[in-house]
Amino acid sequence: MTSYVYNGRRTDWCRENITGHIISQHFSMQMLNEIVEENPFLGKFYEDIEEWSFQTEMFFLCNRFKQLDDIHKHHLSQQQSVVSDYHIFKT
Repeated sequence: MTSYVYNGRRTDWCRENITGHIISQHFSMQMLNEIVEENPFLGKFYEDIEEWSFQTEMFFLCNRFKQLDDIHKHHLSQQQSVVSDYHIFKT
C-alpha cells in the first residue's frame, strides 16, 4: 500500500488533489480514500473542538481499521497494490 503526502500535509485526493487518482489509474491500483463526509461528529468537532475531538478521532480510527481490513481481504492478499491518502503523522 502506498501513502502519499503532498507539501508536508496529508491530501484530500477525492476533492482537492487529483494526483492520487492519476497514480492509481496509471498504475492500475485501488484507491483508498479517507471517509470524511460520513463522520457524524465532524460538525460538532468544529463547533467545540475540545468536547468532540475524541469522538471524531475514534470514528476515523474505527473506519480506517475497517477499510484496511477490507483492503487486505480484497486486494493486498491477492498481491494487488493500493494507493492511500492516509498518513499516520498528522500536522
